[in-house]
Amino acid sequence: MKKFLLMSAATLTISAFGTVMIDTGVMGNSQNAVYAKKYKPNKAVTTDLETGSDWEVGQDIKPGVYNISTTTGSGNLSSDGASEMNIILGTTPDPDMGQLSNYRVILKKGEALEISGIPSVHFEAAQFSKPVKSGQLSAGDYKVGRDIKPGRYTISLVEGSGNISTDDGSLNEILDTDTDMGVTKTTVRLHKGSKLTFDVPTIQLDRR
Repeated sequence: MKKFLLMSAATLTISAFGTVMIDTGVMGNSQNAVYAKKYKPNKAVTTDLETGSDWEVGQDIKPGVYNISTTTGSGNLSSDGASEMNIILGTTPDPDMGQLSNYRVILKKGEALEISGIPSVHFEAAQFSKPVKSGQLSAGDYKVGRDIKPGRYTISLVEGSGNISTDDGSLNEILDTDTDMGVTKTTVRLHKGSKLTFDVPTIQLDRR
């Protein structure tokens, strides 16, 4: 007797374009096909850079996503390119100075980094995990769709103060416990493909 493998109503198909399609098996409704964009793997390589300017992404450090920290001193770290990074980095956070002890950044090829006042900065290649829809996030860059599920969120301040924005213009706010300076929480819709950036030490993300 021949044996047949029975498939469930939901089948998985991978197209030639690298897109994953989950077909629910219900006919006549295109919304029943859910597409998940296949993001490229992180090609970042863990690197240490010393004080200096014109550290070029693509030559001195690979493009990719990094968790940044330092073990000595404190000072400024900035970029003239797509990441638009401009932070104060130190061994410990200092809310009064706006100093961070770690920062997550997405570096693009061609941008230049400048390190001032810090003997050495450690760029640790970030590990990707499933996109989140709730929880706490540390300061830095996050891609909606890869790091955060698209949707409507309440974003709350956990500690410190600073700016939070998206590159599609849907969010541009100051988070601060002093209500004369900013707000303690905000609600926004995060769109797939946009980038969420903030220099607040920690935020709480809750999907509505």
